[in-house]
Amino acid sequence: MATKLEQAGASFVATLHRLGVDQDGYGERDWDALGRRAALLVSAEAFWERLVGPYYSTGQVQELLGVTRQAVSDLARRGRLLALPVGRGRVRFPAFQFEDGQPTAVMPAVLVWFREAEIDPYAVAAWWQTEQALLDGQSPREWLRAGGEPALVVEAARRTVARLGQ
Repeated sequence: MATKLEQAGASFVATLHRLGVDQDGYGERDWDALGRRAALLVSAEAFWERLVGPYYSTGQVQELLGVTRQAVSDLARRGRLLALPVGRGRVRFPAFQFEDGQPTAVMPAVLVWFREAEIDPYAVAAWWQTEQALLDGQSPREWLRAGGEPALVVEAARRTVARLGQ
């Protein structure tokens, strides 16, 4: 019986063959580099899942908030929710931004700083998980969960954006 990694490897090879990427028909390739790149892509996705996840789909946020899909899109467009693009016009929403079934109240005040500086949404999501000196070495997520002052999270966002702009 094959291990899970062996199953993944066999599926990878089979997919390459279906796509016409094989040793005979696709020319000289650095096959080790191809395998490493595939592993890095898979690992990156797993890393983001651990760092920022879990996530909600637009439909799940719609159900959670009791609003329409258009309302969810509008909340994201106006910077009330952090939306992470996943391709083909779809987005996902980090679950950490919801508390007791509602968006975290401080989210819009934080997002405005990052939006004005045109910071990538994935970098913003990572910032929420990153220790901040102003928050006694806690991440904004941890700080708020521990009952910390939301205004300090907004100030930490402002300081981060100021540092990035230098």
